[in-house]
Amino acid sequence: MILISHDMCAALAEGVAILGSGGGGEPSLERLLLHDLLSRGYQVGMIILEELPDDVYVVPVACMGAPMVTFEKLPTFSQVAALSALIQEQAAGRPLVIMAAEIGGGNGILPLIIAALLDVPVLDADLMGRAFPEIPMVVPSLFGRIPSPFYIVGTDGSALLTADSAARIEEIARGICVSLGSAALVATYCMDGATARSQVVSGTVSLALQIGNACITARAQGEDSIVQVLRSTAGREYARGVIVSIDHTLENGFLMGRVTIAGDDDTVVIFKNEYVAIERAGKIVATTPDIILVLDEQTGAAISTEALAHGIRVVVAALQAPALWRTPQGLALVGPQVFGIQAVYQDI
Repeated sequence: MILISHDMCAALAEGVAILGSGGGGEPSLERLLLHDLLSRGYQVGMIILEELPDDVYVVPVACMGAPMVTFEKLPTFSQVAALSALIQEQAAGRPLVIMAAEIGGGNGILPLIIAALLDVPVLDADLMGRAFPEIPMVVPSLFGRIPSPFYIVGTDGSALLTADSAARIEEIARGICVSLGSAALVATYCMDGATARSQVVSGTVSLALQIGNACITARAQGEDSIVQVLRSTAGREYARGVIVSIDHTLENGFLMGRVTIAGDDDTVVIFKNEYVAIERAGKIVATTPDIILVLDEQTGAAISTEALAHGIRVVVAALQAPALWRTPQGLALVGPQVFGIQAVYQDI
């Protein structure tokens, strides 16, 4: 078991922001909250998949809703307590291990906060290897599992949902989330330790720390942190320029839109909570499931979809998605056509 330290918070925040592909919520507030808890004596122990006992109850957690809202509406301690009560009733006395439903953005740090408050371990893994906008877009779906039961807790209400399909859970939960102000705390795809060994993406918290440390080290040494990250993660740069146009709207709890970057060729990045495609000179050149990034050219920091602003000089890049998403089964669940992008996926 590895104890998460104060010194890890900055690197973790940088890494999860990059793995979020613009989604998962901008992580700065979660970073501060985790740092505060550690300063007050709370501890978070992280275990790897090989250390996970068969009989534990593994609980993937996340904030659900529109990133623009969740950035301003962090989960409260009462929400964590309410979620914990629902989960512990289902756990039936089994020990708990908390895990990220998605490693991207603030949702990559939230599990450590919840684990600290509940005094249980956190697993070095998640269900995606990045962030995706919809509940069924996770590894367990490739195994035919559905997210039932599904726990959702808002500031003024909670529910335990069951249904016979992931699509139906998504429909019901999204409606409840919108009624709760497009921001809620959820737990889903709970599983025992034996199941987790085949239905999670292992090592993603460690990967976020590795990426974050690479950024911080390169910056301290006066190097281009973007170049260092792309070298270490099989990534590719597509464009540099200035944000000149942002067109977005909130639809059914999702932040939808397009951002235009003026450079050698005008570049458009399309998003649905997360960035899902890059278009250059009218041609789609990169798509989901690869991890599309809009990075601050000066600092190398990832810019989330809700933090886009006119006049920022940015780099548009992409990292290779985890291998399972690049299979025919993975592409059927999270490939470009799922997001209305008329393009054939190609490895970067």
